[in-house]
Amino acid sequence: MIGSAFFNITCSLIAAFIGFVFGTVWTNRKRLKLWAQAVIRCNKPIRVSAAYLFRIKVGGKYLLIRGNRIKDQYQPVGGVYKGNG
Repeated sequence: MIGSAFFNITCSLIAAFIGFVFGTVWTNRKRLKLWAQAVIRCNKPIRVSAAYLFRIKVGGKYLLIRGNRIKDQYQPVGGVYKGNG
């Protein structure tokens, strides 16, 4: 009787731990991929890019410009900063 209760509690704790580990891995799967890439390429340079958008209000409306790739698309003013190094 006592052995059976101990076995049930142990199985429940192990199942909870496995569920916690899988849940944590699933929630952080994108970060884990980034971490794995960082470990694989630890001695190589890293390229970082940053994009920005400006919200310009003119006469109660927002200024949009025509997109380059899709001609019927309008987008906010912005761009990409490319740094050296």
